[in-house]
Amino acid sequence: MRKVSKKHSYIKALIVAAILVGVLIYLIWSSPISANAAFIGLPDASNFGDVPNPEGADAVEKTGNLIASLMGPIRVIMGAVGIALIVLYGFMFVISGRNEETVTKQKRALIWGIIGLALISIAASLSEVFNFSDGSFLSSEESIIERAGIFDERATLIITFLKYILGSIAVFTIVRSGMVMIMASGSEENVTREKKNLMGGFVAIFFVIIGDFVVKKVLFKVTPDTGDNMAVVSIDAKAGVAEIVAITNFMVAFVGPLMILGMVGGGLMYAMAGGDEEKAGKAKKILMNSVLGALLIYGAFAIVTTIISGQI
Repeated sequence: MRKVSKKHSYIKALIVAAILVGVLIYLIWSSPISANAAFIGLPDASNFGDVPNPEGADAVEKTGNLIASLMGPIRVIMGAVGIALIVLYGFMFVISGRNEETVTKQKRALIWGIIGLALISIAASLSEVFNFSDGSFLSSEESIIERAGIFDERATLIITFLKYILGSIAVFTIVRSGMVMIMASGSEENVTREKKNLMGGFVAIFFVIIGDFVVKKVLFKVTPDTGDNMAVVSIDAKAGVAEIVAITNFMVAFVGPLMILGMVGGGLMYAMAGGDEEKAGKAKKILMNSVLGALLIYGAFAIVTTIISGQI
C-alpha cells in the first residue's frame, strides 16, 4: 500500500508540475509585457537540420504557434488516456460486487476522470477567454460579452453532455430500484432503501430537466442592449411562473392518476384484509397517503390556474 501511495504521489506531483510549467509559459506568452518583445529573435531552423520552425513574425508569435502545435497532440493523448481510465474504472466498479471500499474508490476515480476530461475539453476556450495579447478582457463591455459568449458556448456543450449522463444514471437508478422493490417485497429494509433511491432518481431527473432553464431564463437572464452595447441581467418572473405552471400540469397529468390508482389499490387491500390488522393497517396508510397526495396535487393545480396564472 505504501509503494502504491508513493507512486500515486509522484504521478500527482509530476502532473501538477507540468500544469504549472504550462501555465507559466502561457502567461509569459500572452502577457501585455511580451507584446513589446518583438526584438527577441529566434535562430533560423535551417542552420540546425530538421528542427521545427514555427511560423511567426517575431519571437512571441513563434513561441505561441510552437506551444499551440505541441498542445494539440498532448490534449488528444490525454483525452484518450482519460477515456481508457474511465472505462477501466467503470469495469472495476461493475466487478467489485459488494466491496464497499472498492466501490467508493472507483466512484471517486470516475468522477475525477470525468472532471479531467471536461477541463481538457474547455482548455482551448479558456485560453481564448483569458488571452491578453490584444489587451485585458475586462477593458470594455464588448470584450467581456464576447469572451463570455465564447466560454458559454463551450460550457453549454459540456453541460449538455453531463445532463445526458446524469439523466441516464437517474433512469437506470429508478429502473433498478423498481426491480429490487418488486423482488424484495418481504424485506422492509431493502424496500425502504430502494424507496430513497427512487426518490433520489426522480429528484435528479427533475433538476436535470429544469436546472438549465431556471438559471438562464429565469434567475439570470442576460439581454444584450444594442443601443449602448450593454448587457442587461435581470430576473424574468414571467418565465418562472410559466415554468411553475408547466411543472404543475405535468404532475397533475402524470402523478395524479397514480394517486388515484393508489386509492383504488388501498381500498382493495383493505377489503381483502379479512380481519388481518397488519394488512388493514398497511391498506389504511396507502389510502391516507394517496388521498393526501391527490389533494395536494390537485390543490396546487387549482392555486396555479386561478391565482398565479391570472397574473401572467
